[in-house]
Amino acid sequence: MTSILRVENLHLRHPGTDRDVVRDLQLEVAAGEILCLVGPNGSGKSTSLAALARELRPRHGRVLLDGEDVWRIPRQRFARRVARLPQEPQCPEGLTVEQLVMAGRHAHLGLFGAWRTSDANAVHEALVAMDLLELRHRAVDTLSGGERRRAWIAMVLCQEAEVLLLDEPTAGLDIRHEWEVLDLLSRIRRDRGVTLVLVLHQLDQAAKLADRVAIFHRGRLYRAGDPSCLDDETLRDVFGVDASLTEDGGFHQLTIRAPADPNRHL
Repeated sequence: MTSILRVENLHLRHPGTDRDVVRDLQLEVAAGEILCLVGPNGSGKSTSLAALARELRPRHGRVLLDGEDVWRIPRQRFARRVARLPQEPQCPEGLTVEQLVMAGRHAHLGLFGAWRTSDANAVHEALVAMDLLELRHRAVDTLSGGERRRAWIAMVLCQEAEVLLLDEPTAGLDIRHEWEVLDLLSRIRRDRGVTLVLVLHQLDQAAKLADRVAIFHRGRLYRAGDPSCLDDETLRDVFGVDASLTEDGGFHQLTIRAPADPNRHL
């Protein structure tokens, strides 16, 4: 496995707090793979993704991009290679969909911010990919939750980075658009060879999409491997449910036979 991202002995805590929310994290992300981070709420998934994106400085340990500490890479060069979509992105009032997507080209603009044909093409392709062409002149703050999410994903696609870090990319989408986004991400990996690291809450989605899953529990990496590691024992130990994840014709279904023990602390 050729790693594009590597995490070494990472300890993370949020500014102003005195407790690590992620501890002793060791993780490798292979070039061209889809890695899904899964686990209960508060287990450290989004915090770890922020560290990969160089948005949270580790208290201890380091994150390497092709062997180079991410904090030593100039910001614009890093942005050309790594793009992140946070869980709850904020948009200035009145910004149109097209303007938001155009922001994804910032790291690629030439001298004095000159706009080129390649930039315009990238914006158009991202709008088409996310079925937003007819909404391009609409203000983002007037869109539905699902439309807004698709606009943010289009912005990330427009950045044309080789590593995409997406925190709950299907949040707020209806079932149809959930699976359309997952299919799109799979095709982007296949066609562009990008590396995808995603935080997903729905285990059936993670199992279908991922080459590997990294399972977080109480701020530590519990287990990592192909989706088969989401077995009955893991579902019981990590998620506190008596359940099974089964596959039928390429689709995965999570069947919960008993609720979590109310006395169990996750």
